Amino acid sequence: PKKRKNDLKKHSGEVELVKYKESIFKTKIFNNGKLILAILVSAILMFVILLIPGLRTIFSIPVLPMSNIVEIVILVLLPMVIVEIFKLFKINTIGEE
Repeated sequence: PKKRKNDLKKHSGEVELVKYKESIFKTKIFNNGKLILAILVSAILMFVILLIPGLRTIFSIPVLPMSNIVEIVILVLLPMVIVEIFKLFKINTIGEE
């Protein structure tokens, strides 16, 4: 069987994930249905906890202003965007393995 770029490989007793070298800006972002489903379910669960006062109390989460929520989303997504831009322009600081 043909190996894909994201297949697991064994290396001196450790299992590692081979990283994609293509940027998501060049490939189809929605190719992995299971990943998209996992992201959606996680986001829905997070918003349910944030929006239901009883669950916020259980998880000790204070009410956050919208500006803080936007700031958190930007800070969470920024590293991924930066890495994908590096891959898009083939900026590789560690060389080929």
